[in-house]
Amino acid sequence: MLRRVIMFLSLPAQQRAHEVVAWRTYVEQQERMKRDVEVIEAKQKEHRVEYEKKQQKLAHLTWRQRKAVLYKANKHLIFSKPKERTEMDKNVLSIIVKGAVPFCLLLCCFCVLKCSVCSIALNY
Repeated sequence: MLRRVIMFLSLPAQQRAHEVVAWRTYVEQQERMKRDVEVIEAKQKEHRVEYEKKQQKLAHLTWRQRKAVLYKANKHLIFSKPKERTEMDKNVLSIIVKGAVPFCLLLCCFCVLKCSVCSIALNY
């Protein structure tokens, strides 16, 4: 938790006061960095121990057997990717234009499809 301590400095010059405040800020930052480094090292050590335990289980296997075991263990993750097609609540007409079609013709198609007679919603 950050604690702010308000201190009044009695110094002969404003520049010296700024130097003192800058120095104290620098010291606080260094202390904070040391604490952060300790936390990071602890997390890295924890991760490393966990990784070595996993590797120890597979140490007696050849590389092909290891790959096969890892594939079987993670096979469900490979096929759980999100679907390319998502279901929508509204009616959508997809138009695929192949070849060189003039832009004005496309605009006419969009105008026809957006009319109130056919009531088709077109996303473009």
